[in-house]
This record gives sequence, structure tokens and C-alpha cells, in this order.
Amino acid sequence: MESFPLLQQLLWISLLCSADFYVSGQNCRGREPVIDPPALVVKYGSPATATCRTEYNTTRMSWEATMGASSKENTQQLVWSVDSVTDWSLKDGILWLAIYEYEPCTTHLPITIYKIPENVDLVIHNAGPLVEEHTYWLECEVKSVAPVNNLTVIWFRGDSKLEQSDFTQFNIEGDGDQNVTVRANLSIIASREDNRASYSCAAQLDLENTTDTTSNIV
Repeated sequence: MESFPLLQQLLWISLLCSADFYVSGQNCRGREPVIDPPALVVKYGSPATATCRTEYNTTRMSWEATMGASSKENTQQLVWSVDSVTDWSLKDGILWLAIYEYEPCTTHLPITIYKIPENVDLVIHNAGPLVEEHTYWLECEVKSVAPVNNLTVIWFRGDSKLEQSDFTQFNIEGDGDQNVTVRANLSIIASREDNRASYSCAAQLDLENTTDTTSNIV
């Protein structure tokens, strides 16, 4: 059997940050409003704003939200705005309500709140010289990230992709709908090819189905 030095630790993160949605109205009887933008993808702590417009006069218009709630009478437009998105309940979206001649019309604005990880760490259990044909566990820890359902951990050996882990395989610490710490594991069997090899893990937030990726060394 042969011993090898510890694996080099390289940490990567990539973020894909756009999304397309549509907005539909309820009980609006052909008087559906236009919300601009039709959905929000907001970084935690950043400002957010949306404007709802209608061609019809309303008795009253309001935004129903835990932050930035507002209302106005006899108007065709109302802005929702917050200086800093810090309430995770906004991830469920907010409600726009208008009264047309005493008939209510409601529309939902989808909101996705994301948080870039504070840190990404790669560790090897049973640290020490690696012994050929022995099994070792790598652990990728992604600290303070959201939303976890959109997170993928990708494993590399050198420049070659080995496999990836999604939220169904994570050990999650915290509320899965808010910012959490995630741990993903990979088992390897040491071989001669691992001599001077490097392993890395990439934490990717995918907020859109796209093939474009950008990776930066952390």
C-alpha cells in the first residue's frame, strides 16, 4: 500500500440569479392589473420595489405585506418599496388588492429571497496521509445560504466533475426556507491517481434554468 499527502482544498461558488414568472389576478373580471416587475428575485438585505398599475379607477388600492405595506384611495397606481429585505416571510410573496366599485381584485407578486453563502469549507475526515484502497469522506460545508431548494453542491477532482448533491441529500442546520448551513458528503477510495490530486466543491444557487455558469475561487 502507498500513502499520499492530504488532498488540496479548492473551494468554488457560482450564482445564477434571474427568473421569469407571470402574474394572474383573482376576481378582477377582465380588469387585471400590470405589476412591474411581474416577480422579484432579491438578495437578502437589498432594497426591493414593484409598481402595480391598472387602467381602471379604483376606490382603494393596497399592498398587503409584512414590510412596506401601503394603501391609497382613488388611484390607478401604487408602489411597494422597502429599503432592505430582511423579513424572510416575504419569500411567500405579497398581495396586491384593489376595490373596483366595491368589488375586490387581488394579485400575488412572487418573491424569491436569496443569500450568498458566508463561507464554503471543504474538509476530509480521518485526516492524515491517504492510504491506497482506503475509503475517506469529504465534507463540503456551505454556511448561511438560501434558498436551500435551489442549492446544488458540485464535486470535482481537478477539473473533472465527479457528481453533484442536491437538497434531498444535504444535512441541513436551520430553517430550510430561510438561511441555513448545509453539509454535503462524498466518499472516495484513495488510489495512485490521487497522488498530488486536488478535490473541490462548488456551491451553486440556481435561480433560473440556464446553462450559463460563473465560478470564482473563494
